[in-house]
Amino acid sequence: MFLRVLDVHEDGQVQSVADGILRITDPGLTDGVPGEVYLGPVGHRFAAGHRIRLLVSSGAHPYYNRNLGNGDPTGTATQILRAHQGVVVGGENGLRIHLPLAR
Repeated sequence: MFLRVLDVHEDGQVQSVADGILRITDPGLTDGVPGEVYLGPVGHRFAAGHRIRLLVSSGAHPYYNRNLGNGDPTGTATQILRAHQGVVVGGENGLRIHLPLAR
């Protein structure tokens, strides 16, 4: 799963802030992502009036190696399985984004 945090300016311009990726190796996974995706230390100031956009996708090839979704080693895999992404909002297992504030 690939995540990208974007800063959306008031005029619609979009600026990439951070990327994170979690390689899921269990092709039978149906109950969500086992683990967390960390975006690493990021320093960015979202100006007043700007919005935060979160992009969620199966990958970001060619920036990161493709995950063919079948559990086989990437160097020798030949079959590609379709990946379905979802975001759980709310509840104990819902999406959590931690944005610490620097003052």
